[in-house]
Formats: sequence, C-alpha cells, structure tokens
Amino acid sequence: MKIAVVGGTGLVGQGILLELSKDTTLELHSISRNGKRPNSIAGVNYHSFDLAHDTSWHSLLQTSDWVIDCVGILLPNKSKNQTYENSSIEPAKLIIDSIANFDNRFLFISANSAPFFVNSPQSKDMGLVSVQAFRLY
Repeated sequence: MKIAVVGGTGLVGQGILLELSKDTTLELHSISRNGKRPNSIAGVNYHSFDLAHDTSWHSLLQTSDWVIDCVGILLPNKSKNQTYENSSIEPAKLIIDSIANFDNRFLFISANSAPFFVNSPQSKDMGLVSVQAFRLY
C-alpha cells in the first residue's frame, strides 16, 4: 500500500510516519517544502515540493492509496504572514482538487480543526475523512 503524507516533516506528519514505518510492507512518502530533515525516518521517501507553485507532486498523490494531509498551523502568525486560510485551508483544497477524480482515500489531520468543506455532506460522499489531533500538556 502506498501512503503519501503531505506535511510529512512537521510535528504531526513525522509522528504519523514514525508509526506507519513500523509496517515495512507500506510504501511511505513524505511531501513538504523542505524535503528531508536531519531526523528523517528510515524507510520513508522524502520529496520537496511547493504545493502552490508546482504541480509535479500531483502524480505522486494520484498514485497513492492514501493521502494524509497534515499541512497547517496551530496558531496564526502575522509576522510570517501565516493565516489558517493560507496555511491550512488553501493547501487542503489544492490536495483534494489534485486527487478528486482518482481512486484513493484522503485523511485530513489537524492540531486545530478541519476546514468547513472537509466536514460537509458532499465531502463524506467523496470518502473524505477529518480527524482532529490534540496534544495535551
């Protein structure tokens, strides 16, 4: 089974890949702006793509059995021009648009909450799933 984790070098994405890497039968791919990190996980294929300015990542997602979207922020940051809209919602729309006509599954995971369109009745008909992840201190 081929699984692509978009945002795979972030806190949530790395945690998911670490757990999935325990199953050596899975073909794991991480997609992020930065590609491989110093603490990269063995057995994971790392890819560097800019979702907003590149489309070569589409084929990787379209050929995956599962696409897990972990792109996003917990809190907005005005000094970095990071809003929930441009850092979570827009990437999710790009990802969903790229796989809408393909036979794969999509899972949105956020430390905040899912964009409104992932929780709509139409998205459930498409097989979209949303999970909220919270870390308690």
